[in-house]
Amino acid sequence: MVFQENSELRRDIRALTTVIIELYYLLLKLGAIVHEPTRIEAKGYEVALPSELIKCTWILRRIANVLREAWKAIYSPTRTLVEELKISRNIEGRIDVPLTSRLMGQGMLLVASRKRKLALESIENIFLKAFITRLGRDIGEMLERINCFKCGDSVYEEVFKSSVESIVKELDKIRNGIRRISERTFMKYIGVKPFLLEDRALKKLAWKVLERNIYPYNVVALYALDYVGTNMLALLTKYVRKARDIEGLKLKLWDYKLYEVYTYYVINYVIAKSPNIHSIDMWKNETHISLKNGEVRVTYDKVPECKSWVSHGKHYVFNGGKVVIPAGRPDIVIHVNDIVVSVCDAKYRVSASELSQSRFKILGYMHEYNAPLGALFFDPNHVLSEETIDGEIRENMEFIRETIKYGGVIVEDQNKTLYIVALKPKPHSELLESREYRVLESMVEKALEG
Repeated sequence: MVFQENSELRRDIRALTTVIIELYYLLLKLGAIVHEPTRIEAKGYEVALPSELIKCTWILRRIANVLREAWKAIYSPTRTLVEELKISRNIEGRIDVPLTSRLMGQGMLLVASRKRKLALESIENIFLKAFITRLGRDIGEMLERINCFKCGDSVYEEVFKSSVESIVKELDKIRNGIRRISERTFMKYIGVKPFLLEDRALKKLAWKVLERNIYPYNVVALYALDYVGTNMLALLTKYVRKARDIEGLKLKLWDYKLYEVYTYYVINYVIAKSPNIHSIDMWKNETHISLKNGEVRVTYDKVPECKSWVSHGKHYVFNGGKVVIPAGRPDIVIHVNDIVVSVCDAKYRVSASELSQSRFKILGYMHEYNAPLGALFFDPNHVLSEETIDGEIRENMEFIRETIKYGGVIVEDQNKTLYIVALKPKPHSELLESREYRVLESMVEKALEG
């Protein structure tokens, strides 16, 4: 039974991570500039999700185009004109008169001639061979590190494996392409010294190729500079080292944190799909989205600074002492032009009674931050049923069942709106067709219209 539960948890983690990766990738496609990877806090320890590896997949797909350009170069390689000196009894090219005269003067019946020929060892071809060789070497090492990756924390292990799954597919494709290119006779005749495979030398070669501007080598050079700047091996090393730190924490409860991140990305995506978007900048726990008529800031697991009247209001105690009241920390907060317009909480694997209490928690956040909009998100597949004789909880369980049926409920007053959304983690194509996505669009539209 324990094994089955663990197996089910791993499936849930993999499903959650897969949809998070897809949304992150879509945000990159929308032009998001990522300054820092998203981080979550567990047991007081801040852990960076391996989202940088998703950016690597993005770059790898571009680098895969190198192979197409490399084949063009192989079928029409650049050549350099070299002149060979030949000393023999036969004339084999243009006669070198001064050298031939000296030879004759020394009593040797020899002729010095110089013969010109086209050689393949141009700067472009040396660069191409060096970059292809470097790629092949790195890919072998990356695949070995990924295959050998293990972590005592089962949740992080699933997160890591899901994050690198697409990378492995791209690496295999590129490795097979490199193998075919390397087997060509043309490539075998080009000599490349080991030092040319290192970053500094490879960059110099790439810049020289760009200066000479010969197609398709100049295109390959741009990809090479992009690849060297990413340093994927260093990224993998960093995450493997991070795994050793996480093992000792025995977190085990990341699934609800991942659901929070999923909800955060969904909200970011819905806002980013709005018209008149100029730029999207993502940091570890907040996203800045520039609009035509203002700025939107979406924060994750972060207290809105100086916005809580409970925390920053006047505090009175009867004995004259001092007391610090911490501000509420909603999972997700939407700011428009630095004004809190929506506070959101995400719940995963909760009982019906906990979900009911969370509704009042959101209402409390709305009051504390004077926010006109509030939203409670939950995964309908993981609402734990419970036997109860409490009338309020029974009524709320019925309400939750109705909410799940319709995907979400919108409760409106004159100046307040509460959204309760049954947001099930699902692929992007399914999400766009879902009722809950319509509810989210309504919330974002209302948040931005102010």
